[in-house]
Parts: sequence; structure tokens; C-alpha cells
Amino acid sequence: MSNEKSRKRTDKRNLLFLHLITNKNVEKGKDPIIYEEEIRQYAKDKGGIQFKLFKKKGDKLEKYVGKQTQKGTFIFYVVKNNKKDEQELSLDDLKKVVKNIKGLEFVVKFLKTVNSNSKIGRARARRKRKSKRKSKRKSKRKSKSKSKKRRRKR
Repeated sequence: MSNEKSRKRTDKRNLLFLHLITNKNVEKGKDPIIYEEEIRQYAKDKGGIQFKLFKKKGDKLEKYVGKQTQKGTFIFYVVKNNKKDEQELSLDDLKKVVKNIKGLEFVVKFLKTVNSNSKIGRARARRKRKSKRKSKRKSKRKSKSKSKKRRRKR
């Protein structure tokens, strides 16, 4: 079973975006301090967006995990000191909840860029078409006016 999990984690063929920061501090005679933040974006049919924040300092444990479902909603897990809380949220509700949690700013930033990039791309494409049309019209008008001037000179 552990082989299946390791294969699944290293299989990056369907991965569209990866943000991964891992930090582990080990001091002599003290418990290690572990900090991990991760965002993975797959194609919508292969899993969608997944994010995780993991903090462990001594006996204190905090873990926040969000996974997108096939329906487009998110399952959001919170584990604090071995107490697990699970919620199913829409994208807007998830943004509100994540905004209030310290340390999940990277998720808020990512969700904003994901939504804005798709809109920006569409708007740029429209602008280019319009500008091409305008430039074609201008060039036609200029060429017509030049030919008229040439005829007058003759």
C-alpha cells in the first residue's frame, strides 16, 4: 500500500501547478519543528486543487487540508491536537474561512490568481481582435487617401 502512495505522489504527468515549501528545524535536545505548505493543481477530472499546511512544534500539531471534489466543492479538514474537524464548502466560503486562518495566505493568493488568470486571458484575446480590425481599417483608409492624392497631382 505504501508503494501505491509513493507512486501517486511522484506521478506528475497530470500536475499543472506545484507549490511546495518544507522546513524542518532540529536542535540538540529539543523536539523538531516541522513546517510544510503545499498546493497542487491537477486537471479538473484528475483531482482539481489540493492544498495543505502542516505545523508541528513539540506536542502542538496543526494541519489544514483542502481538496476539491468532482462537484466543484471543497472538503476542508482541520486537525488541531488530535481533534479533527471536517467541512464541505463552496469556493467562496472556502476563501472566507482560509482568509481568517493565519498561515494560509499562500492559498488565498493562489485562489485569486487562478480565477483572475482565466479572465485576463479571455480579455486579452478580445482586445487583440479589435485592435487588428482597427489597424486594418486605418491602413485601408490611408492607402485610399494616398491614391486620391496621387490622382489629383496628375
